[in-house]
Amino acid sequence: PSSGIAGDFQLRTMLLQTEDTEYVLVIKTALTSNEKTVQALNESESRYQAIVSNTPGMVFEFKQDSNGEIQFLYLSEGSRPLLGFAPEQLYENANLFFSILNSRDHANLNAKIKKSVSEFCVLDWEGRVWIDGWQDNKWINIRATPRRLNNAEVVWDGIMFNITQSKKEKLDLENSRRDLAELTAHINTIREDERKRIAREIHDDLGGN
Repeated sequence: PSSGIAGDFQLRTMLLQTEDTEYVLVIKTALTSNEKTVQALNESESRYQAIVSNTPGMVFEFKQDSNGEIQFLYLSEGSRPLLGFAPEQLYENANLFFSILNSRDHANLNAKIKKSVSEFCVLDWEGRVWIDGWQDNKWINIRATPRRLNNAEVVWDGIMFNITQSKKEKLDLENSRRDLAELTAHINTIREDERKRIAREIHDDLGGN
């Protein structure tokens, strides 16, 4: 037996066999509005899961309640390779995420969250996390869009990326520019000293002559 959806109908086929004859039985059933809705939801969920599973980083949804507490409502499996925590752990205790943040970056994230609430703007933050189990320090970036629920709680839907490599390349480039500026200043100092030395020698030679 097999089945499929064609327009507003569901087609089911079945192969029937006798000793010397084969029959194909086709049953055409009209879908009710509820069945159409369930089918559409299932297709939408399948598309969503396919997109999430192929998205680098971690897809998430979290809310801030009236007391200012953060709670994760959804986390993709990307939380394991990115943060070292299973989604279930962060559902139960969102403070696990905040506990691995660099203290200065944690304060900056809190400020960005407050700004996102007050101005209702996109939350865009980057900072460092320390994964104790891996003895690994990472740079991550959070981008999330806020929306307000009927009870006035704010929910953010977004994605969290590992930006360690790009951050390292950026810092290396900044360090190279700083080293180049210091080298250029040193060369200019040497040139100026050499110019002064030559000027003194010329002055002394002319004076002697």
